[in-house]
Amino acid sequence: MKKIYLILAHKSPDQLERQIRALDDEDSTFYVHVDLKSNFNLFTRIYKLKNVTLIKERVDSGWGDFSIIIATINLIENALKNHSEGICILMSGSDYPIKSLPQVNSFLLKNKDKIFIDLDEAGSVWENFNKRITDYRINKGSDKDNFLLLKGFNLKTLFHFLLGNITRRQFLKIAFKKRKLNLNMKFYGGSQWWSMGVSDLIKVNDFIQNNRDELFNFFADSHIPDKFFFHSIIMHLKSLGHKIAIEDSLTYVNWTRENCQLPVTFEANDLQELMDQPPGKLFARKFDIEIERQILDNIDEKILKHKNLEINKIVS
Repeated sequence: MKKIYLILAHKSPDQLERQIRALDDEDSTFYVHVDLKSNFNLFTRIYKLKNVTLIKERVDSGWGDFSIIIATINLIENALKNHSEGICILMSGSDYPIKSLPQVNSFLLKNKDKIFIDLDEAGSVWENFNKRITDYRINKGSDKDNFLLLKGFNLKTLFHFLLGNITRRQFLKIAFKKRKLNLNMKFYGGSQWWSMGVSDLIKVNDFIQNNRDELFNFFADSHIPDKFFFHSIIMHLKSLGHKIAIEDSLTYVNWTRENCQLPVTFEANDLQELMDQPPGKLFARKFDIEIERQILDNIDEKILKHKNLEINKIVS
């Protein structure tokens, strides 16, 4: 089964290399977007890996910002230039397989005509979702919490204008222009990570390109749009009569554990939790070798024994 991995990476070239080696087989191709903020020179040895492309169209991808969608679209366009068939799988550089490659191939082959993405009506996923589509997101920097959410002509908007946090043009737009998407789309949302066949991805990408100005003008002002941009487009295409079968995301993420930062960064004592995931969870996130690499060693021992020799060649 031809697999086309689209990877959003921003740090840890050692971990990225290990991830690619763990996923690699004769039917795998990798397209990697390295965040513009990252030192690209640290990733140059990734070039030496077989079937890996570090795309040239890099952007500064801020957390919860539209730039993440731009980076994803850049990956999509690079992949579609070179592939007319196969399964495209969107991942982060902190993901790792939790099933063996034969299991991955078998599952994808049996489900090659499905789109795997977590989605539901956006209002039921997030109680405060309406703010994401009515308020304007204004970035003050690339840091995770360095942004403003503003709406309408009020004291808050005026205060930030007087402080110089927003420009005159931004002030006028926020104060007097109501946000609206003129595509008659309902909003759906969920986890960012998805997988779909090339034929479905072509439909999604064609819709994006045919409605680029309308989509970009709206979603560029939205808060955390990567959680509902592709989801809403997929469901819109389905509502238009496209034959689309949807299943839950292939990526396992733990958002429910208490007394820790979420999502969970998996460590060695989480191995059984990962191994207990159902057949449809092929990957998991997130992992961080700067915190602990033992969990990756444990996964390799459990499911990737035939690749251990190759993976262990990585120079740390």
